[in-house]
Amino acid sequence: MQKCEDMSRGTDDCDVGQTIEPDHIRPHSPTAMTSRVGLFLGAGASYELGMPLVWHLTAEFKGYYTLDKFREICERAPVGRKIPDEVRDEVLGILARPDLHYENILGFLQTRHRQVHDQQLGREYHRLYLSMVAVINGLLYYRQVRNAAYTDRGMIPFEGLAGLARVHEPLWIFSVNHDLMVELLADRLKIPLKDGFHGDNLLEIPNLGPKGESRTGLTAHVLTEQDLASGRFDFFQRGPGINLLKLHGSLDTFMFRDGKDMCRLVPTGPGGAGIRQSLAIANEDLAYWENGQRVQVLGELTYADRKGELQFLQPTLVAGAQKFTKRYDQTLPVQMLEQFKRHINHVEHLFVIGYSFGDIHIDQIMREWLEFGVNRRLTIVDPGRRDVPNYFRHLAPAVSVESIAASDFFLRFRSRLLSRFEKLERYVRARTRPRLEARAARKHR
Repeated sequence: MQKCEDMSRGTDDCDVGQTIEPDHIRPHSPTAMTSRVGLFLGAGASYELGMPLVWHLTAEFKGYYTLDKFREICERAPVGRKIPDEVRDEVLGILARPDLHYENILGFLQTRHRQVHDQQLGREYHRLYLSMVAVINGLLYYRQVRNAAYTDRGMIPFEGLAGLARVHEPLWIFSVNHDLMVELLADRLKIPLKDGFHGDNLLEIPNLGPKGESRTGLTAHVLTEQDLASGRFDFFQRGPGINLLKLHGSLDTFMFRDGKDMCRLVPTGPGGAGIRQSLAIANEDLAYWENGQRVQVLGELTYADRKGELQFLQPTLVAGAQKFTKRYDQTLPVQMLEQFKRHINHVEHLFVIGYSFGDIHIDQIMREWLEFGVNRRLTIVDPGRRDVPNYFRHLAPAVSVESIAASDFFLRFRSRLLSRFEKLERYVRARTRPRLEARAARKHR
């Protein structure tokens, strides 16, 4: 059997080769899973579809913030916004450390923002945090929109999602990913999907040019402040479909009305092209113009409403070491985590795919869920993992590990085997992926 490179894996800590087509990966009926099944997705679940793992994203991030470039950013900052030397030097030291990935770096900035006694210095750390989160958001956006052909070809093995969704009605999917891979797959497979937002409550987002000319605008589904406070989310209660809960924000989700309400972009048209175009308009086209100049606000998108008034959209990406920590502000409301605590109880068998168990707030909820029910099971799908995480070892009889990639898992539920050409294409993708990641890391240098 053919072997692939280690970069064909779907998690952050993989270091051994994996069989492209393991003997035990064969399509079979998901009816064998008699319990209520749910999926929990980490970065490894989207890796084979073109999204980065944490160290790949870190390589791109550090390619953008090279030490020389960061010094230049500090030196060229306009008067009144110049980064103090002590902040610059401390951040340079953090950026230079090879053992820290981008979440560690963002977590450092969050922590220093609260630690320093000088409020002005604290604001400088926070400003750097916001600007670096915006860079991460941009890197992920670029991957999502510009890699359409690569993503779509990679979805062939993942079509087994339809087999799971047909039997487990509705199928619950929880994700800490910011990408739109589940949405694209559901659209491709014609599976109904709900993500908590109310389709009958719409936000109209006009898109005006610098001279006031009307361009393709956007529409968004809304969760109001009252919806969030009362936990009134829109999910399937029964019947076919996918219930998707994004725990760490999403590229297409924003806060508005001073961060009180939440909205998700509606695709501008059918298919994956409509999903991607809405992202492209929001990130590249949408703007508020004043005297022919684009008004830019750090960490927010701007636009003019129908009255011509300035409005803001705040991206919901949650990153760093202080996710859902009460002492630290974040854009995404804590109610998203409360929804996870609530709805994971709909599941008896949770498959955790491509997640490295690095977020304490997530791990704690999973552990409490598993401790509460005697018939509950957790299966870790991770090609680089061989044993049960320490935090779950007292629950070892209820935890199993499958050392396979995400695509291998979904292939089990695909209605037919891959063709010879599809197998060859999968092999070639696995072999060329390391070069693609290396090129992505170099392009910002």
